Amino acid sequence: VMVDVIAFLKDNDDSFALRGNVFHATKAFKANSLIQFCINARHEGEITDDELDIVVGLLRQYLNNEVEIYWDEKRIIAQPIEVD
Repeated sequence: VMVDVIAFLKDNDDSFALRGNVFHATKAFKANSLIQFCINARHEGEITDDELDIVVGLLRQYLNNEVEIYWDEKRIIAQPIEVD
């Protein structure tokens, strides 16, 4: 599975910017980590394509400051961000 993380961030993260030859995105590390986690889990047959689609939706919500995402070896948890 080939994933262009930079293109995903560019399309989904408002903080994404190119300054000189350096990419800036405030949530890039966590987003990339979750993408790699999902790629590995899919490769190992631990998640289905439908579950992967759900995670991509959660990742978009994370990049839009709608949820906070956490994960461990077996599960992904998304908690809504409260807006005052």
